[in-house]
Amino acid sequence: MRATYKILKELIDFPFAPDELAERFTMTGSEVEKLIDPSMWIDGVIAAKIIEVDRDTPKHGLSKCTVTDGKAIFSTLSGAPDIEVGLIAPFAKPGAKIFGDIEIGIEEINGDKSEGMLCSGVEVGLGTPKDSLLHLPDSTVLGADISEILGYNNEIIFEFEITPNRPDCYGLWGLAREIAAITGKPWEPIILHPENCINDTGGVTVVLDTPNCPRYVGRLIEGIRVKRSPLWLMSRLSLLGMRPINNIVDLTNYVMLLTGQPIHAFDADKLGKTIIVRQARENESIITLDEEERKLSSEIMMIATPEQSVAIAGVMGGINTEVDNDTRNILVEVANFSPSSVRRAKKITELNTESSMRFERGVDPQVPPIVADIVAYYTEQLADAQTIHTSVDEYPHPVEPDLLTLTSDKVKRLLGINIPTDDTRRILVCLGFDIVSQNADGATYEVPTFRPDVTCEADLVEEVGRIYGLDLIEPLLRAQGPIPPNIPDEITFDHFLQSYIAGLGFRYAFCDPLGNRSLLEIFAEKPLVELSNPISKDLAVMRPNPLPTLIAAVARNLNRGFRSVRMFEIDFGYYVENEYTEKKFVTLVCGGMRNPIGWNSIDESIDLYDIKGVVETIGKELEVNFEMDMTELPYAKPRTALSVKIANEKIGYIGTLNNELWSQYDLKKDVHFAVLNFETLLPYYLKRRKYKKFSRFPAIRRDVALIIDEHIIANDIIKEAKLIAPDAEEIGIFDMYRGDQIPQNKKSLGIYFTFRALDRTLTDEEVNQKFEGILRSLCNRFNASIRK
Repeated sequence: MRATYKILKELIDFPFAPDELAERFTMTGSEVEKLIDPSMWIDGVIAAKIIEVDRDTPKHGLSKCTVTDGKAIFSTLSGAPDIEVGLIAPFAKPGAKIFGDIEIGIEEINGDKSEGMLCSGVEVGLGTPKDSLLHLPDSTVLGADISEILGYNNEIIFEFEITPNRPDCYGLWGLAREIAAITGKPWEPIILHPENCINDTGGVTVVLDTPNCPRYVGRLIEGIRVKRSPLWLMSRLSLLGMRPINNIVDLTNYVMLLTGQPIHAFDADKLGKTIIVRQARENESIITLDEEERKLSSEIMMIATPEQSVAIAGVMGGINTEVDNDTRNILVEVANFSPSSVRRAKKITELNTESSMRFERGVDPQVPPIVADIVAYYTEQLADAQTIHTSVDEYPHPVEPDLLTLTSDKVKRLLGINIPTDDTRRILVCLGFDIVSQNADGATYEVPTFRPDVTCEADLVEEVGRIYGLDLIEPLLRAQGPIPPNIPDEITFDHFLQSYIAGLGFRYAFCDPLGNRSLLEIFAEKPLVELSNPISKDLAVMRPNPLPTLIAAVARNLNRGFRSVRMFEIDFGYYVENEYTEKKFVTLVCGGMRNPIGWNSIDESIDLYDIKGVVETIGKELEVNFEMDMTELPYAKPRTALSVKIANEKIGYIGTLNNELWSQYDLKKDVHFAVLNFETLLPYYLKRRKYKKFSRFPAIRRDVALIIDEHIIANDIIKEAKLIAPDAEEIGIFDMYRGDQIPQNKKSLGIYFTFRALDRTLTDEEVNQKFEGILRSLCNRFNASIRK
């Protein structure tokens, strides 16, 4: 949602500069994401008049034009089809900057010099017209700055992030009410009415054949002219983030941005005079204004006539009743549609429009007649409307405003501070809550229908608190309510893991638990949990574990130039096992380069052994003996997946992402992952640690290189060695070799053994004897030989 400083200033007077107003908005809940200065869009573009046109130029499609800014003469080439002598248009002189931060110079094309550029609306930031020049009024002063003409100078655009619970702030009127509450001056919008309205509906009838349309206002307006909008309207729409099209579409869009109420204009001659609001029939279709054919279902509400469907209600109109240059009569629709119905239609059709965005959040059911009047007024002023008929207003079940009582005691108990009763009443009245009755302790308020989010007394307190200033509420260092006797074990373990894994070089991540089915089902072992009413197909199912979304976060950071990315998340996965189930996982993902850039650093990539080492380190800290065996995962590279077990119970897995999934994540290099079951690890964290006596005597190490078959897995040999030599302090691999000195289909595996006794120093003789027995057993078990 956008607003501009000047438009807000026209609606309501306030003493704040743009920066301060942005801060006030943000502190009261309507966050201003950024401020935009449109005067920076163009520079050096002036009004110029075409005084000569030569269409006989060396390059086909270009005309040689002579233009003047009232002082100097310029020669320029242009491909615009509507060039004519006497036309005044924007002209970018050499050295000027047009929209898009493009600098205009002097060019030479086949011997013809082009000094500067005649501009369309695109080049000056209006977005339209695209293929013809922007025509300026004949009264425009030559040489005038186009930024001044379009109102860019001394203007600031506010770009808001409006929360979904505040549909009223999707219109400038709602933002003006916010300013009224901040300044303490009540505000009411100025309602514009057409001057020449006849007391006749023009034969228009409306039939409501669905409960999803509480109110429908239709108004016939005849004798209009479709043309370009005046510059002031084109400029305002562009500043507010919409592209001008023609005067009818533009004025309906402008009134929508002003009031927050979507509007649609039909070509009345193509439409007819009977409007039916109904649910779509199965297999019904419509070609919408974007020229796409949409297959419909009974969940979608339609605007129709007895002969045809003409619009998807609240989302987009049909091309069969589009307003075009030949339109002379229009029917203006100002309706109130069920938010859930529009939301379903938007999801099914995958159409996200300015109208659907407002309808799905809820619009004011009382405002359609007022908006219909404002639209009629602008059609008189901008489209030369000849006959304006009375509106047809179908409103079978009028909405009665709710009444809520707020006491001073409730404000104090919920906010923790004393706010004067007069301040409370002033704030609520300025926000549109009329006082029905009052006494010394509080008042009863009528909740305006444009605030569907206010349903209880606590909501009124929230309104008072955010306007009064949440930053003015001092924290109380006093316990409120019962203090838990201890922190749950799950939370303690979670905090321990966060701290410990962060100490291993990983960053904690918070990822979206929702995703696209086509991707998440690759990682799922059991049926996924589906949302009953997702906002889009990309957020339609719950993730089976944090891995797929954490990989996306790592990929996004790698693609933005990070040399090395190590992330982890401790959160739930969701699946269906007879019923909805959730399980907590410890998930780690890493990729990129192992070492930071440095003169003495080795430039090598993170590999599977890095993530394996991290998992083993976690196991050692928990005093857990992790067993790892080769396995297969559909999303892991072949021969990279390892299952992680404790006493033969599988508690997780490790692997490297399959290259076939790189395109889904826009990856260009390997990422490695580990997923562990949180609940299975918890008992080992809670197990009472016992002191273990350590040996004061030296260790003896023995190394051996075994030549084994290529297919034998090294981990199998280590597991067997630990069974044969349970008293060995440590057994591990120090070398792997394949080469000319080794027979074909064989490999050399270097294994080390460390021996140490608790009560004495071991002798070489007894270690050698034990070591020789171990080697004989290993050679027999794996058909191995000792490399000399």
